Amino acid sequence: RFQGDEPYPKLTEEDIRDKFYSFGEIVSVRVQADRGQAFVEYTEPDACELAVASMNRKELLGRTLHVKWARAPKRGEVAAPRRGDE
Repeated sequence: RFQGDEPYPKLTEEDIRDKFYSFGEIVSVRVQADRGQAFVEYTEPDACELAVASMNRKELLGRTLHVKWARAPKRGEVAAPRRGDE
């Protein structure tokens, strides 16, 4: 997730893959450009740990990233759509 106020920079799946592929094999990338966030799913949990540790507070497209484990939606919240479910 980008830090700061809108407008968010134009975020693409390619931008995310370019920054996060070096940590492990990526299963999927879901971008929510209007919310300034993206979700990266790896094949191995160790890749997730490495990505979080390496990319948190780094810059992408001139903005600071907040990289952390995704959480399950709380009761009553709408979950982000998964790729192919849209």
